[in-house]
Amino acid sequence: DRIDTSGDGSLDVSELMQAFSQMGISLDKGKVENIVEMADEDGSKTIEWREFKRMFDVSVQWHELVMKLGKSLAGAGPLNDTVLRRQFCTIDKDNNGSLDKDELREVFANLKIDIDEATLGKLLTLADGDGSDAIEWPEFKRVFQVVRCVASSTESQFSTDARKGAAPSSKQRHR
Repeated sequence: DRIDTSGDGSLDVSELMQAFSQMGISLDKGKVENIVEMADEDGSKTIEWREFKRMFDVSVQWHELVMKLGKSLAGAGPLNDTVLRRQFCTIDKDNNGSLDKDELREVFANLKIDIDEATLGKLLTLADGDGSDAIEWPEFKRVFQVVRCVASSTESQFSTDARKGAAPSSKQRHR
């Protein structure tokens, strides 16, 4: 309800821009319009709860993929740029410097993560910063940096809660 400032049950570009701003995320209007366009399944130029939930679910699946890839690389030592680059090159079957939809689908299959075509397409769109319909090395690296940052902040919050003897908040339990 705090995001839906108009109270109409949907989020428009200005409401999303305000929400991102409140979270300390600076996005230009064009990027926010792209987010709305990607999530807007009914052509209303807004995001209703059902559409918002689907986008959230896609984000969770992307997080799951990145975390599983990270765990699969754990035996290789610290998850640094060299290790990530090596994994990227392994996934890039045609050696063209990017991961297309087929290569991304294969990654999910290898990790035994069920994913439908629509969700796969949305995941690709989320990670594809330049609109090339593929994920290049800098985009792949950025996804891992974001997930690493989120994971470390979650771990530090759990550590803080544990030191205080507090149970995780309901938001933390449902992550």
